[in-house]
Amino acid sequence: MSSSLVHHRDVLFGPISVDDSASDEYSTTTDSEPQTPDLEPFSPTPTPPRPVQSADWFLSDGNVYLRVNGACDGPDIIYKVHGYFLQRDSIIFRDILCGRRGEDGKSEDAAIFVPDVVEHEMDCLLSFLYHGMYKCTTLVDDWTALLAISSRYMFHEIRLRAISELEAQHARISPVRRIVLAAKHDVHEWPKPAYVELCMRNDPLSPWEAKQLGLYNAVMLAKAREVVLLRRVTILEAALGSGAGCPCGTEVCERARLREAQKRAPEKDDFHQFVTGVVSELFSL
Repeated sequence: MSSSLVHHRDVLFGPISVDDSASDEYSTTTDSEPQTPDLEPFSPTPTPPRPVQSADWFLSDGNVYLRVNGACDGPDIIYKVHGYFLQRDSIIFRDILCGRRGEDGKSEDAAIFVPDVVEHEMDCLLSFLYHGMYKCTTLVDDWTALLAISSRYMFHEIRLRAISELEAQHARISPVRRIVLAAKHDVHEWPKPAYVELCMRNDPLSPWEAKQLGLYNAVMLAKAREVVLLRRVTILEAALGSGAGCPCGTEVCERARLREAQKRAPEKDDFHQFVTGVVSELFSL
């Protein structure tokens, strides 16, 4: 390049220096050694415990193997039972057992997994299927487990029996638990009387009960109890006003007036009917 052209270029753009080395932006070398990230020590995934045979329901002449979840983090439970009883009373089990292929359900290793069922529920179901007509449990927890599995797997007749048994023992089941069970297993007859019982009792909801019912139901129940309380106050004031007052105004006389007012209050059945109406309206039952 001629000196005149170089001079002309430098005037326009300034002196240009050419560096044969790569620019810092793309350089692969650094002043310090690259840092190796700290690696966590390798820990192999624990092997799940091997399933164990059911203590009561691994029958020598059974023709189908089933597997359900064990308690907590324990091993799964293997059952060996007669498929006839399950197919006879449940449409879902009929589809499961009739639609199996190959070796499904023919050995412990190929046991059919029954989802959403725990050991206690399966034990209660099999106990009822094999021995129900001869002996029945009286434990609420057993009938609750039977209600759960019969609702989930469409054992219609067993479900009706479980509902009937639990209704017969409703005094042993708290109203909050009856409401929760009704919502979980679609028992439409239980919520209304349970809410009425909660409205008529003196004690308010505990924090645990409110958590079990959920925010919406707890708020609506508080509203229903407020309506019921106002009704009680109105009835009592009317009854007190209709009685003859005592000029002395002593505590003994006031208590006597209160007892007389309570006697003149509407019958208990009438008040129960009023509370039932409040519950039906607020909860759309």
